[in-house]
Amino acid sequence: MLAAALAGVSISLYLEWLDGRIELKRDELAEMADRLVTAIAEVVTTRGEGG
Repeated sequence: MLAAALAGVSISLYLEWLDGRIELKRDELAEMADRLVTAIAEVVTTRGEGG
């Protein structure tokens, strides 16, 4: 479930960037995606693996 959520959010972020709705440089986009994945991983870890 988590992998599907991460994939969906990553794809959405990338498509919004491609469409010009998010004004970021490529390296800023990569940093944003990294922060997003890290934040989700921290939530999962905090709640306990598997929920």
